[in-house]
Amino acid sequence: MTTATARSNPKLLPVSVPWLKKVYGGGGIVSTSVTLLGGPPGAGKTTLLLQIAEALATRAAHHRVLFLSNEQRGSDVYALARRIGAHRVEVAEARMTTGKLAAQIEGFAPDALVLDTITATARELPETFEYLHARARGHGAPVFLGAFMTKDGDVAGPRGLQLGADVLMTITPEGTPDVRVLQVWKNRYASVPPDVRLRMTERGLVAARALRLINNRKG
Repeated sequence: MTTATARSNPKLLPVSVPWLKKVYGGGGIVSTSVTLLGGPPGAGKTTLLLQIAEALATRAAHHRVLFLSNEQRGSDVYALARRIGAHRVEVAEARMTTGKLAAQIEGFAPDALVLDTITATARELPETFEYLHARARGHGAPVFLGAFMTKDGDVAGPRGLQLGADVLMTITPEGTPDVRVLQVWKNRYASVPPDVRLRMTERGLVAARALRLINNRKG
């Protein structure tokens, strides 16, 4: 797909996971979109991003999805990916200067990209985001960015990150240790859905209601 075609004809990439489909407004993920996901340490941000990546990687045999880790060691993310069944996702450690990151990404030429997390110097962060945003628009390859959260519950980083993202969401713990709440604060392409409650399991995040049904059948 040429840059001009990607910009003028964004595609809707369907996903088969029901709760993930709900998060994105019921249709799918827009191919030129940038999603910003905030979450405190231990909330499951990396797990969620891996599951999104796997959902996109399974769309087609040659659909390449690259997961770049800037928060954890690549070997740790690789082990997590295999444990939760994200077998089609390519995992590597990010090279966090804009020039090196761009070279790393273009060398792989992914059809979808995850960067967990987007951190850089105050000078380079806007430049890095601008590159990633332009790449999503120009290649028709969606970008997903993990971000830290402040003590006030806001997504960390310059305000421009939130303004520039097409989809803004957060994942936070709630109540019992395994429950998470996924909140969508903005979606440029669809209406904002109700909060989604998930449970963290050994195999990743599942809809809380789905887990209750499974347990009831076992009983």
